[in-house]
Amino acid sequence: MGYKRLTTSEFDRAVSRIRRAMTDEYITIARAVLVDGCKQKDFIEEGKRTAMGISNVIARVWASHLENGLPPEGWERFEVCLPIELVPIVKRMEQDAKERHKKAEA
Repeated sequence: MGYKRLTTSEFDRAVSRIRRAMTDEYITIARAVLVDGCKQKDFIEEGKRTAMGISNVIARVWASHLENGLPPEGWERFEVCLPIELVPIVKRMEQDAKERHKKAEA
């Protein structure tokens, strides 16, 4: 699975949200792959690191970037306070907009 590259600041922001769940070693590997453009397979060591483990860490950082990174151009991230019954509606609106945006980029 190919991933887009991240800038150093994008990477740091993504990792800051999930730091406790990752070892320093895996953060170094994720940085090498997502920022420096290294191949995941170059970090697999028999018995120590698996392709699945590395792939999961990369996917976790990427998901954090998508969730916490800078919004696409023309979008704005902000905090809002709503009655509890409106929260699922607004979350669905956001998800629908993200899906439309993803399709438009493809």
